[in-house]
Amino acid sequence: MGSNLFTRLHRSLFLKILLVFVLAYTVITVVGIMANRSYLRTSHFATIQRNAVNQCAYIIDDLQIPPDTVLAGVLADSFGIQIRIETPDYVWASYSDMPNFDELQLGAYGSNPKTRVDIVKQIGTCVDIFRDYGRFSLVLESEQEQYRARFTMYQIITYSTMFIVILLVFFTIRWLLRPIRTLHEAVRQIGRGNLDYEVCTNRGDELGELVTSFGTMTERIRGMIRTREQLLLDVSHELRSPLTRARVGLEIMEPGPARDGIRDDINEMETMIMEIMETHRLDSRFGALNLQPTNIVDLLREVCAGFADQKPGVKPADLPDEVILDVEPERTVILFKNIIANALKYSDGEGRPVEIAIRRENGEVIVEVRDFGAGIPEKELRYVFEPFYRVDKSRSKQTGGYGLGLSMCRKIMQAHGGDIEISSRVKVGTTVYLKYKTTSGESGNQGNVTIS
Repeated sequence: MGSNLFTRLHRSLFLKILLVFVLAYTVITVVGIMANRSYLRTSHFATIQRNAVNQCAYIIDDLQIPPDTVLAGVLADSFGIQIRIETPDYVWASYSDMPNFDELQLGAYGSNPKTRVDIVKQIGTCVDIFRDYGRFSLVLESEQEQYRARFTMYQIITYSTMFIVILLVFFTIRWLLRPIRTLHEAVRQIGRGNLDYEVCTNRGDELGELVTSFGTMTERIRGMIRTREQLLLDVSHELRSPLTRARVGLEIMEPGPARDGIRDDINEMETMIMEIMETHRLDSRFGALNLQPTNIVDLLREVCAGFADQKPGVKPADLPDEVILDVEPERTVILFKNIIANALKYSDGEGRPVEIAIRRENGEVIVEVRDFGAGIPEKELRYVFEPFYRVDKSRSKQTGGYGLGLSMCRKIMQAHGGDIEISSRVKVGTTVYLKYKTTSGESGNQGNVTIS
C-alpha cells in the first residue's frame, strides 16, 4: 500500500503540487497555533491571573466588613459569577453546588500565600483569597467562557477551514491540470498506433495551447502517413501491370540462371505489393473480416508443414488438439506464415528448431513462436512493427525482406481484436506472442473459444 502510494506520488505532477500546498498550509497553521498557545501560556495567562485577583479584591472590598451576603448575591447574579464566604460565624454560597476549593489544589499567586488562583478544567477561573475576617472563594468564568475553551474552538475552526481549503485546492488543481491528463491519454493512444485519436480542449491558457499544438501536430503526422500510404498504394497498383507483362515475357526465355534470378525478383516484388495491398485493405472500412469458428491448431499444422524442408525446422510443442476461435482463416494463414518464416530466416540453420506453443492465460489465447537465432537489440524492438523498418540497415536480401511483414501481421491481429508482442535477446533468440482475446470486443469477437 505504502509502496503504491509512493509510486503514484513519484509519477503524478498533480499529487506533487497538492502535497506541496498541503505541507505549506499545514506548517503555517501549526506554527500559528503553537505561537498562539505559547503566548497564551506565558504572557496572556499571567495577565488573566492578575486581572482575576484584582477583580476579586474589588468585589471583596465592596462587600465591606462583615461581608454583606445580600450584596454578594446581587453581585453574583449581576456578574454571572459564583461566590462563597466563610467566616467564624457563618458559611454562605451563591450556589449550593459550588465546588469545594480545598479539593482543587489551586496554585499560589506570586509570593502571596493568602491568594491562590488557577484555571480548573470543567469549572473555570477560580480565585481563593484569605482575609483576616474570612475566606472568599470565587469562580469568575465558566469553562466555556475561559480562553482555553475559546482557543479549542479556534483550533476546530482553523482545522475545518484547512480541510475545506485543501478540498477546494484539490479540485482547482485537478481542473487546472486536466489538459495534462488529456495530453497523457492522447500520447498513450497514439503510442499504441491509434493515430485517429482526436485531442481537443476549450482552455485558453498555456496548457490548453499545448494540447491544441499537440492535436495539430498529430493531424499533420496523420496526413503525412496517409499521403505516404496512398503513394505506396498508387505505386503498387502501377507496378502490377509491368510485373504481369514481365512474368509473361519470362515464360518465353530460355531456362537458366538469368531466368531464375528474374523470377525470384518478380516473386519478391509481388510479395511486397501483396503486403502493401493487404495492409491497406485491413485499414479500409471495406476490408472487414469474414470471421468464422476455426480450429487454429489445424491452421498452424498446415503452415508448419509448408516449412518442413527449411532448416533448422519447426517443432510444434504443447499444442492442444483443438482451439476454436472466431477468425478469418485466409488472413490467419498469412499471419502464421509471416511469423514462422521470419523465425526461420533469423535462426541458425544448424541450431535448435523454431518452437510453437499455444496456451491460455489471463483471458487470452496466446500463440507463441520462439526461435534461437541472432535476436534483436532492445533499442530496436519498439520499431520492428513500423512499415519498411529493418534492423539490418544495409537492407540486404540475405537478411530480410522489405520490412512490411511484421507491420501487416500487427494489422491482422488488431483487426481480430488481438495484439502482437515481441521479446528478444541478442544471441539468445526472439519470441513472438500472438494474443487473441477470449471476450467479445469492438474489433473482433473471440467469444467462441474452445481448447481441448
